Amino acid sequence: MNGLARYQFAATVADMTKPCANLLSVIGGSVPAIKSGDDYRLEALNIIKAIPVGLIVRNDMSGRIQGAFARALSDLGFNSGGTNSRYMLEVVITTTPVEIASNPNKFTRIELKADLKDTKAGTVLLPFDFNSREGHSTQEEANNRAYIAAERKINEEYSKLLSNYLS
Repeated sequence: MNGLARYQFAATVADMTKPCANLLSVIGGSVPAIKSGDDYRLEALNIIKAIPVGLIVRNDMSGRIQGAFARALSDLGFNSGGTNSRYMLEVVITTTPVEIASNPNKFTRIELKADLKDTKAGTVLLPFDFNSREGHSTQEEANNRAYIAAERKINEEYSKLLSNYLS
């Protein structure tokens, strides 16, 4: 992951250096060969493809949450899977029925904690937490809506969060 971050940083620096090199060439200065940011981004993509990220989800309902995280990793180019990967995304989901006085509806509180871990270093690289309360006339549908809300939150935010972390 550190190598990936270095290549992404190099791409940014190359993008900023290119206009200066162009200016130097226009005014007749000597310009060394400079790689473009795209060259570094391509190498970063190759690095991403070589990094498997294991995915463990506890208390998932119909594989919804695992699918959402797998999509987020895949969108960035990572291969997900494997239980012996150096990098693991460990997700724990807790649901609790909630009763609100004088309200006939049933509610479910969902709490999701997802930690991207470096198993070799024993550190959490990127935490992601989410909690919500969803309701409906039946407890089963309240549970279903809670998982849908969590899935939506992962789809909307996790790829961006991970991408920003890597940048």
